[in-house]
Amino acid sequence: MNLTQADFEGQVVIDVTAIFGGTKIIVPQGWHVKSEVTAIFGGLEDKRGIMPIAEGQNKLLIIKGIALFGGVDIRSF
Repeated sequence: MNLTQADFEGQVVIDVTAIFGGTKIIVPQGWHVKSEVTAIFGGLEDKRGIMPIAEGQNKLLIIKGIALFGGVDIRSF
């Protein structure tokens, strides 16, 4: 899921289900990402580099769901 062109104010919730597979979520730099994913024999990895949060950005992405024998990757380019 590529969210690099997405624009919103406040917060957005995404529900993810990864069973025996994977999901890649690409977010713009500067977004706050909060993970509420339950991982059972799977995992969630935030592969974004450490970047300063842009001033005035109040965008919060909440990722909920389950990773069962699968994985969820969060990236930014």
